[in-house]
Amino acid sequence: MGNLSYRHFLHVSLNVKTLRPHITTLLTAFLISVVGVVEAADLRVMKTGLGEGSISGTGIACGTDCNESFEGSPSVTLNVSANPGSRFTSWGGDCASVTVTPPATPPCTVTVDSLRSVRANFELITPIPPLTHADLTPAGIQAYLDLTTGRGRNVNTPAEFVAALPQDFKEN
Repeated sequence: MGNLSYRHFLHVSLNVKTLRPHITTLLTAFLISVVGVVEAADLRVMKTGLGEGSISGTGIACGTDCNESFEGSPSVTLNVSANPGSRFTSWGGDCASVTVTPPATPPCTVTVDSLRSVRANFELITPIPPLTHADLTPAGIQAYLDLTTGRGRNVNTPAEFVAALPQDFKEN
């Protein structure tokens, strides 16, 4: 060891620094070939429509937890349950090919091998009574929304109110 000089040490250090990217690449390639690559993919679920309900599946309890990340491209089966006063009417997004004939609530199975997006549509069983042009005055709207006698007494959200508007008010 007495023959090693600073110059030898510097030469070895420089070679290690030069080889480090190659060693890292080789080590990474070796680990990938032995262990395999596991990439995460997301499943995003959304409820649509004026009705209410829930969507459930592995890692999904949509009402509170509508997104989940998965590794290894699993198949995830989603189920729906409509709340009282609502019905499930259709799947959308990556489940659009599943045919729904209410009152049936067929599940949807999605392979989560990349970003997947699923929508479940819930509608009200009792349709929202439409507003007429004659209702579109302050007094008419108040009478429509009257909690005791109004035709729209069950209209509880802005979306429901907009759904009750005459069609020409919903056009651009």
